[in-house]
Amino acid sequence: QLPTDLPVATRFVRTLKRWLNNREVASILYSVHFHKQWLSDSCAESPASGSLFLYDRRLTKFRNDFYAWEKRTDGRTTREDHTKLKVNGEVRMYGCYAHLETKSSFHRRCYWLLANTDIVLVHYLDTDFADINAPLDLGVVDPNTKDLAAMAQAALAIANANNASQSGGGGGSS
Repeated sequence: QLPTDLPVATRFVRTLKRWLNNREVASILYSVHFHKQWLSDSCAESPASGSLFLYDRRLTKFRNDFYAWEKRTDGRTTREDHTKLKVNGEVRMYGCYAHLETKSSFHRRCYWLLANTDIVLVHYLDTDFADINAPLDLGVVDPNTKDLAAMAQAALAIANANNASQSGGGGGSS
């Protein structure tokens, strides 16, 4: 269920050359319930910098991305930094970060909601080539808006995306 203090995302971009902020991540993760077509059904092999993916972790081993990530001191397991993340002053998400073994500026960030750990958002970015001013249009609609036209447009976008996925467009961005 989407919290009333977050906007509803009606679009999911597959590439972004900057890190998402916590509010953007939460908006995507809460909205994926309305957009099952955003989910990828297989793990990408060595995704490019800027790539974003949504996975159902029960169905996809999202960490099998063919990259060699830095290892812990035991030399066997990947070193991931873990943290709880706040949105609007409340801890709502979990994040983990890994660095590429051969290039420390290339990172993988994974996020999931504490309320729903099944869906994970994975973002790859080489910070040497990041653009902190890159625009992001999630087609967000404030769930508290009194603007019925905006809510109707969001509902229409969701319906169109669902129709496209049912007619064979699954997995693509809308």
